[in-house]
Amino acid sequence: MLRLFLLVASLFSFQALAHFSVLDTADIIDSKHYRLQLEPQIISGNTSGTNLLARFDLGLTEDSGLKAIIGGGALNLQAGAFYKWGPIPDTESQPAMALTLGLAYANNGGTDLVSARIYPIVSKKFDWELGVAKPYASLPLSVAGQNGKSLFPVQLALGTELQFPEAKDLNFYIELGIDIKDAFNYISLGVSAFLDESGHLVWTKN
Repeated sequence: MLRLFLLVASLFSFQALAHFSVLDTADIIDSKHYRLQLEPQIISGNTSGTNLLARFDLGLTEDSGLKAIIGGGALNLQAGAFYKWGPIPDTESQPAMALTLGLAYANNGGTDLVSARIYPIVSKKFDWELGVAKPYASLPLSVAGQNGKSLFPVQLALGTELQFPEAKDLNFYIELGIDIKDAFNYISLGVSAFLDESGHLVWTKN
């Protein structure tokens, strides 16, 4: 009975760590440009509370880039590094499509989890009376490991990137994460700024 209890407890702690948000469209950042992003996040599930994450994105080529993430809060630590490939741009006849993959680490109350993640992203730009909206959808998939056990978290992420003429140097985000399997439900907000290789703010392209 004790062994069964410990097994169930370990599975619940596993689920509590199986999470990362997307907070990104399928667009690729211009080569030699950078994006700094701050994300407050509210999560619910086996672990509930708030997290604060910082993201750093770098454009490599016209269809690829790198991303780094670090943060903490309700989860003691989250960190990850990812490669993003976006071969299909947003045009009048099609949405943008990209694929992001990488490795992530999380710690919650001394319990560690390492995961490999892959998530497709689809997004489309729309003009509206207040500026530009880019709704996006993603289905993050993970293979996670801890103490010899395996977990396969799945989430659905739905969000929008917003650009306003009055704040042309900033992009704003709102995202809803839905737990499909072994993950969290969450709401994330975000704000990002783009910089050139000299560290100067650049106007994001619509």
